Amino acid sequence: MKYSWNVANEALRLIPPGIGAFREVAKSFTYGRFMFPKGMKMHNWITPATNKNPQYHPDPEKFDPTRFDGRGPVPFAFVPFGGGPRIWPGNEYARVAVLVFMHHSGDKVQMGNGDP
Repeated sequence: MKYSWNVANEALRLIPPGIGAFREVAKSFTYGRFMFPKGMKMHNWITPATNKNPQYHPDPEKFDPTRFDGRGPVPFAFVPFGGGPRIWPGNEYARVAVLVFMHHSGDKVQMGNGDP
């Protein structure tokens, strides 16, 4: 099951289910020449910027489930279900659901030798 989960993680890394979230600015601040007033809605955490960053994932366009062996990527370089205090509470359920789906999908496929 571990390798199956590595395959699922690699699929989520290449094609994430979401690309970020909206947050409300709690306190006005300035970043460079930009002013962000309190109450403004901001979109943050564009996951493709981290999921396909060669600094964290060498050869980012290649499908390679082995990159999740061992400790996997550095924290917050791959966050399919969020992270820290805002992690999605259903992440373990999603993991089981994905693995069960993969099992039943693979169970229905017959592998042949390639001859018609």
